[in-house]
Amino acid sequence: MDTLNDPPTQWPWLEISIFVLSIVFVFAAFKIIVLNDDEERLVELVVPVPEQCSPVWKGEVLEEPTIKVPPSSTPLHVSQQESQISGSSAIRCYCPANGRLLGLVNPSTPDGIDRAIAKAKEAQTEWARTTFKQRRRVLKTMLKYILDNQDTIATAACLDSGKTKVDASLGEILVTVEKLKWTIQHGEKSLRPERRPTNFLMMYKYNEVKWEPLGVIAACVSWNYPFHNFMGPLISTLFTGSALVVKASESTAWSTQYFGTIARAALVSCGHSANLVQPVLCWPQTASHLTSHPGVSHVTFIGSRPIAHHVALSAARSLTPLCLELGGKDPAILLDDVKNLEKVASILMRGTFQSAGQNCIGIERIICLHRIWPRIVTILESRIRALRVGSALDDPNDVDVGAMVSDSRFGHLEKLVTDAVNQGARCLVGGKRFVHHRYPKGHYFQPTLLVDVTTSMRIANEELFAPICVIMRAASLDEAIGMANSTPYALGASVFGTATKDLERAAKEINAGMISINDFAVYYAVSLPFGGVRGSGYGRFGGEEGLRSISNTKAVCRDRFPGLISTSIPPALDYPIEGARRAWEVCRGVVELGYGIEMLRRAGGLWRIAITDNPCVYFAPELIAAYPEAKVILQTPDLDSWYTSFRATIFVFLHDSVINYLCVLDNSMAQWWPVSYQLHYAAFGGSHKRENAISVHPRSMDRVRELIPKEELLKWKVQDGWGPLCEFLRRQQPKGTFPRVNEGADKESGLVGDCPWTRRDGDLLGDEAAGKRVIVQKEWQGLCN
Repeated sequence: MDTLNDPPTQWPWLEISIFVLSIVFVFAAFKIIVLNDDEERLVELVVPVPEQCSPVWKGEVLEEPTIKVPPSSTPLHVSQQESQISGSSAIRCYCPANGRLLGLVNPSTPDGIDRAIAKAKEAQTEWARTTFKQRRRVLKTMLKYILDNQDTIATAACLDSGKTKVDASLGEILVTVEKLKWTIQHGEKSLRPERRPTNFLMMYKYNEVKWEPLGVIAACVSWNYPFHNFMGPLISTLFTGSALVVKASESTAWSTQYFGTIARAALVSCGHSANLVQPVLCWPQTASHLTSHPGVSHVTFIGSRPIAHHVALSAARSLTPLCLELGGKDPAILLDDVKNLEKVASILMRGTFQSAGQNCIGIERIICLHRIWPRIVTILESRIRALRVGSALDDPNDVDVGAMVSDSRFGHLEKLVTDAVNQGARCLVGGKRFVHHRYPKGHYFQPTLLVDVTTSMRIANEELFAPICVIMRAASLDEAIGMANSTPYALGASVFGTATKDLERAAKEINAGMISINDFAVYYAVSLPFGGVRGSGYGRFGGEEGLRSISNTKAVCRDRFPGLISTSIPPALDYPIEGARRAWEVCRGVVELGYGIEMLRRAGGLWRIAITDNPCVYFAPELIAAYPEAKVILQTPDLDSWYTSFRATIFVFLHDSVINYLCVLDNSMAQWWPVSYQLHYAAFGGSHKRENAISVHPRSMDRVRELIPKEELLKWKVQDGWGPLCEFLRRQQPKGTFPRVNEGADKESGLVGDCPWTRRDGDLLGDEAAGKRVIVQKEWQGLCN
């Protein structure tokens, strides 16, 4: 038996808390593991691996490695008829590092491009209706496959472009999986409808922007990063609900087939059409059929400036929007206060020589201030001399820099170096093409160091896209920034130093689309928009901006409270317009009320509108000061009927919970408060009780009488009709009876659903005034029917 001495019962709160948390955890885990629908479950992909990716594969070494089959040759893997399409031979694919034949690809024809676009368009209609969960599932499936097959994908990229596997990992794999991961985690948020602020005049509206599928996107991509350049547009396009037709470079056509198979297999394995991805492999002369095609909704081009001019002209035929990501001449400025120069030198080496310098956002110019220049030259010279060139797949442990994709520009590069030396530059390392003793058919250029370069030299102004390190000297930060901005390009830039002020100044004043501070690889941050300005193109891909740029940006405006508040055309503005002068006054008043900077100006706007339906007597001093020469018509109603109307109209509006709630939530609607305050507090002291209102209102009217000379004031009742009005304005009386007075019940039933001004009679009054400025005070009840 309990006694008075027994301690009170104590709840085991710790045990209860642990039990509750355990239940929550178990439920969350169950939901994630068991209840998680199939829309986001990963699927295992089975994609045939090209035999060329095998470590033991050895292809035929071409005597003349070019992507065009020599006229005297007969393709080995296709018939003569198959290799000749539209007057062009098949694309011959080979490894630039050793000249080994990878295979032959039949180029697409215009008819083939038409069929590809038609298939993509048909598939996109269904794909546009998919959820973000379903799209994420496809991307997750791709991500898993890439992570599980990094070696194979990197090998394919190396075979087709000649780069090293390290370069393939950093420039192909890493950036692709990062983009997949970012899109999976943040893509939906970037494409969710976004609320936009409204204004005082449209405070009853709700504005938002939606990003919807655009249709069929075309991407013409370059050869320097065949996997990433293929997957980048693909990831964004699929996630936005569109389909993609990819025109990959003919120089990397072989690997594109494999990469396209990965993407299509991921779609099919998740229950979607493979036709959403259409790889197109063709010669440049056929590509214009794609970029000018009316079935394409957007074109993304990654390539050179000369080709971009043709692409832009082609797309203009069908008015197709473009994103042009072109080359760059990216500068890296080294300030005198740089610390740990060895570390910075490592960044400069990676930024200059990654993928043999074939990197659109790679470092093409190093601009040093005087004090630091000798040290950086010494450090870089020893490092560049030690670089080893070769085929990374054949000699994985003995290669730093791989091959270039083609040897067609070697002569031009050598001439640029020679011309610079003739003008005073010094070539400390390299400067020429390199014939590898083991791979004489490979396309190699010596890693080069050129110093004492000036802005007048061609090599300081032309994009090199080669393993050439150019070092320039500047006497000051001003001169360094000027040198950085001296080329037509403006893609990316880097600045290294310690002083925050100098770093921020350089970042602000350098003309570029992307700036890295104490780094060069801004493109690894895929949450940021990627692209340049000036000669480096326009438009952006990557990040939120990239997703939105290939979507249909749709503006939607709707009523905040359907059925309660909606738009009504003011009678003075309703067609056919009966009085042009009155219509103009209403328009002018609306503009001043909604956008006036000072309270007085806004009150003046309210006065102009008040000729039809507003309580302007409470703003009399301000309005009279604004319009000293205006005549005034003062309505003098019976106080009892006035209060009945006031209580059912103005008072309701001032205390309307919807309006006041919106003023709290929406900053743009806070403009209502000055008007509300003047009516609610300044005029009535915050009380709208009958006794208070009936005592305050006459005082407001008396104030008008005191301010206005008798000859400029007409005291008038609605029941007086046209006579006194026309006599006061010295105008002929209109024919017909004076309109009836509205009833309080009319306004009670229509107050919320209509705009405040609903009276047409003022139009005639405005016309009859024949241009004279007339101020009419009357209650909300007024003449409004």
